[in-house]
Amino acid sequence: MADTPAHPTSHKGHPSQEWKNYPKNKITLPTIGRVVYVYHDKEDSPMAAIVAKVDIDATGLNINAHVIAQSGDTIPGGIQHVPHISERPPSVPFYWDWMDYQKGQAAKTEELQRELDRRALDSRSGAAIAGGQGAAGALPGSK
Repeated sequence: MADTPAHPTSHKGHPSQEWKNYPKNKITLPTIGRVVYVYHDKEDSPMAAIVAKVDIDATGLNINAHVIAQSGDTIPGGIQHVPHISERPPSVPFYWDWMDYQKGQAAKTEELQRELDRRALDSRSGAAIAGGQGAAGALPGSK
């Protein structure tokens, strides 16, 4: 548990350095005010939720949220310590996940980053090869 940061946000509400360096994170850290989906074990459709707090503990990435049901009603007092789960679990009353659009945007961003990394690597490799060829050429003052 020593490698799990206690709080994922700094005093200014930005992701902490601990979260950025946390090797187990596989998802984007939600921020306060972000809208995510919350699922209830008795409902088939997601509910909209506004993130009020983000917390990381031994159980994983959890949020406190203001939840709006499809009827437009809210859950009094909101919900607390809701875990992030990407697939419907059998025994958790509430869990949250990103909206499909958000997941799609994240996938596009990851793909773009991979392409940029590949191009940067190709560019560095090409420069090293070109630099090596120049060094093998005639030296100034030689014939």
